[in-house]
Amino acid sequence: MAGQNLRSLAIFPLLIVLCSSLACTPRLERRAVQSMVSGTNAMAEMHRRDVGEKRAFNAGTLWVLTKVTEVTGDERYAGWVKEMIGLATGDRALRLVDRSQPQPVLPVDPGRGVLRFASFVVAPLGQPAIVAQRFIEEFISEAGEGYVLTHQILVIEWAREQGLELPASTDERERQLLKVLEREQDADSQFSDLYAERAAVLVMYGNPTPEKAAGWVRVIVDAQREDGSWGEFSQTVVYDGQKSFSRTGDASHTQALALLALAGYLKHR
Repeated sequence: MAGQNLRSLAIFPLLIVLCSSLACTPRLERRAVQSMVSGTNAMAEMHRRDVGEKRAFNAGTLWVLTKVTEVTGDERYAGWVKEMIGLATGDRALRLVDRSQPQPVLPVDPGRGVLRFASFVVAPLGQPAIVAQRFIEEFISEAGEGYVLTHQILVIEWAREQGLELPASTDERERQLLKVLEREQDADSQFSDLYAERAAVLVMYGNPTPEKAAGWVRVIVDAQREDGSWGEFSQTVVYDGQKSFSRTGDASHTQALALLALAGYLKHR
């Protein structure tokens, strides 16, 4: 059995270094590696199905997969992203994974409610730069929770990746947001799409103690299904006095986030 698992790990060059012998790896780390393998197989099946139907994962999910590639060294994830870019027509956030895509033109007024949230989230990718900077500064200055809070942090990271100049105070604000996010995660023990998103953001950009990160990973591993997937979860965004509720979740989004949380944990533990 150990030999079979080690052959499976050949698809993760970095994890071979980190977990070169399952026999001497602590139990949680061994489970995380096995979860990563089965989760990747399930992700491959989701990719195969969607490509067969001429559909793409949303740009946010594709971006998460590029991060999984960076952490693991496994180019399969990047290959899935590349294959899906041509199918992701009409996705305003596609520039997250393809810098050749045109920059969305940002409105002078970001609007209200969930529309305002959407304007702020796409701001790092948009033009003109002065409007993008104003939107980002306004967005991250606000108090947020749930998906709003995770996206305040992600917007900062996306702006950096896009080469957008941000105020020096942004670093301190991001640290503050990460602390708030960690407290929110500590108060939650139920796996969901949001739980996976918080865990991935914190493992990648925060500074959690090994004990806290292990607790989040344990929840993620325990929630995984026999087929390697994590299922679909409803998603609710409450912003600027308006609520957006999706009863049917995006399984690929949850899958990618769970994989990134696991990969980040195994790398930084």
